[in-house]
Amino acid sequence: MSAKPFACWLLAVAALLSGCASPSTACLERTFIGDVRLDSEAIEEGQALRYQRIDGSLTISGVPGSALSMTCLHEVSGSISVLQNPVLRDLDLPQLVSAGALLVMHNGSLRSLRAPLLGRLDAELRLDRNPFLESAQFPTLSEVRGSVVIANSGALHAMDLPALSELGGELWLHHNGLLERFSAPLLLRSARGLRLLANPALTQLELPALSSLGKGLSLLKEGLSEQLSLPSLSVVVGPLMVEGNSSLVRLDLPQMTQVEGDLVVRKNERLQGLVASSLDSAESVEITANHALETLELHSLRTLSGYLLVSSPSLSEFRMPELESVSLRVDLRDNLRLAELSLPSLQGVGQGLLVVRNPQLEVLGLEQLRSVEWSLDLVECGALRELNFPQLERLGRGLSV
Repeated sequence: MSAKPFACWLLAVAALLSGCASPSTACLERTFIGDVRLDSEAIEEGQALRYQRIDGSLTISGVPGSALSMTCLHEVSGSISVLQNPVLRDLDLPQLVSAGALLVMHNGSLRSLRAPLLGRLDAELRLDRNPFLESAQFPTLSEVRGSVVIANSGALHAMDLPALSELGGELWLHHNGLLERFSAPLLLRSARGLRLLANPALTQLELPALSSLGKGLSLLKEGLSEQLSLPSLSVVVGPLMVEGNSSLVRLDLPQMTQVEGDLVVRKNERLQGLVASSLDSAESVEITANHALETLELHSLRTLSGYLLVSSPSLSEFRMPELESVSLRVDLRDNLRLAELSLPSLQGVGQGLLVVRNPQLEVLGLEQLRSVEWSLDLVECGALRELNFPQLERLGRGLSV
């Protein structure tokens, strides 16, 4: 090979690996049918870098360079898997418009990922175990028919999906030690719910348009810091669980009307405010071991098909003025500062009504209570001076004081 053609060949390969634009004539317009594996051997051969459309999957694994720009690639019908590239630092997919899935996992040196024209994924977006990933940019991604999973990304400070409006799976953020902001301002619905776990620096969860969650909402073990505010959320199809978030101060769900599962807020040491003023129904409500919680107001709650359990030592104000029926038990215990307990609309309790170890409780108002199928137990409420249930007609197993 003469010196000039050999030099041209070296320049072409260098351009593909470094992100420099290659001539448009280098791209192959015909669709490649089959699965493609891009590794050191395929890069040396060069053909796979020229495909515009792949009817199959694309696996990028073991590439030799620190930067890879796939300037030809427009569409992949199957998944794009970027796996185990120990030296790859920068991945650029500048022309990619759609793919089945984008899975970027176990890349020990990856710092940045760009797909500026990507608009649709037919399955999931998963970024997992890329410990040095600092930037992931998908500015035009509007539809993900599977889930969005951001996990074990120890260097990622912010994740923004400004165009995302539809999510067919779940939004699942976990074990991102430095993640401070996640934003999807246009997201309306997550078909399989929202889960947050072990994101101790996350102070900005920006989902202002989110109105519906299928399969529930979970905020567990430092899933979020300071405040969870979902101003448009109205329906949660499944349980809503907030547990073990020591930095969470406020939970704000002002438009939520229905939880088709249990509402559990438990062991959030600094939680001071819980706003769910529009909540009309849930299966059960459990508010327990939130040591800083002083006020609990569920103004619109009418029915519980399960139980009501409230136990928070600092609780001094408790209001559920519209609650009419609880199918299982009502258990109000260890509310050490609570002086007045009024459930003025409560008419029926399907099992027992227990008021236990509320030492400062003076007034128990159950003006509309008609039936308790099991017993009504008042235990260790030494300050109690007023009992008010004039409509009581049925007390299945008696009154215990």
